[in-house]
Amino acid sequence: MSEYESENSTQNRIMHISTGNIIGFIGSENTNISICSRFTGNSELRKDFFLHYMLQKVLSLNIFNLNHSFSTEDQVFDFLLLLFPTFLKEAITQGMYKEYVSMQRNDANIRGTIDISRHINCNIPFNGRVVYKSREICYDNNVTQLIRHCIEYISSSDFGKAILSIDKETIEGVNQIKAATSSYSKNNRSAVIRSNSRFINHPFYNKYRDLQKLCIRILEHQNLKYGESNHKISGIMFDASWLWEEYLATLLPSFEHPQNRKSSGIIYLAKNNSLQRYPDFYKGGIVLDAKYKYKIDRNDEHQIISYMYRLKSKIGGFILPSESETLKKSFSLLGYGNDMQIHFLEIPQNAQTFSDFSKQIRKNEDKFIDELNQA
Repeated sequence: MSEYESENSTQNRIMHISTGNIIGFIGSENTNISICSRFTGNSELRKDFFLHYMLQKVLSLNIFNLNHSFSTEDQVFDFLLLLFPTFLKEAITQGMYKEYVSMQRNDANIRGTIDISRHINCNIPFNGRVVYKSREICYDNNVTQLIRHCIEYISSSDFGKAILSIDKETIEGVNQIKAATSSYSKNNRSAVIRSNSRFINHPFYNKYRDLQKLCIRILEHQNLKYGESNHKISGIMFDASWLWEEYLATLLPSFEHPQNRKSSGIIYLAKNNSLQRYPDFYKGGIVLDAKYKYKIDRNDEHQIISYMYRLKSKIGGFILPSESETLKKSFSLLGYGNDMQIHFLEIPQNAQTFSDFSKQIRKNEDKFIDELNQA
């Protein structure tokens, strides 16, 4: 169950609807809808501390320490900015983007086709140089220029500067882009955006395609829009199950963390690479599954037991969020005599500020890790 607040010029309403695992906010015309997690507690509706805390951990951003508006339009745009460091770092892991660029030079080292008309205009009487055109692999190209313009645009505000200096990797990525784009000129922004109308299709640089799209949205100050009617809808939504799993991954760095969206960390239940599966977390004799739900069902139980059998784990378990302190549940399985456990991470419900929420949940995280280490 999720809460949403509907606002328009005549009324404010709070209703309870079921949205599954979708959380976020959307807006159309004068109506705004905030879809919060069930862990908002006694905080105001728009201050879903748990959602923002998970985003902070997963995206490595201190969201609530940044001064920005809470209007729907500004939140959408701010979230586009908040996504930039993650997209930049993922792209940089594939190496600096390079492509063939048409260059025009005027020197004595001829490495291309001579441009006769320009040569006559520039070098008569002859001065030892020749004007020529060449095609060279270059890091200073339309794509890296687009990223550079986006960086300069974001850094024009204190909010943006905080985003671009959030961690060491982001700072290094920004510096690499700046070093590669020596021909940057603010006056060329419109031309650079137009030159990126065609998106990258090179399979080696697929992460740059996503970054390229994000930069264009930011530079054009676009909202996320859906539908083709005159009533444009702006919004950004998150899969709470995915966010919960990625948040737990920050708490369990010593565990293997397969990811089916990236087809990484696959295990196989049968020979010849048959029956692919993706356990959420495993190491040694422990395999764990993240569940963003109230309780597990028989299908979940069958799933974890199959993982335990395949990985020869002595302990298999689930990790669920909980509104209150809940003791671990343990079941001694028949057959091999292994244990299936259910662990709960308590989500603070009475925090009045994000700082207070952060302090409380860090204590709960420590208790949860201690409990897991004693399993």
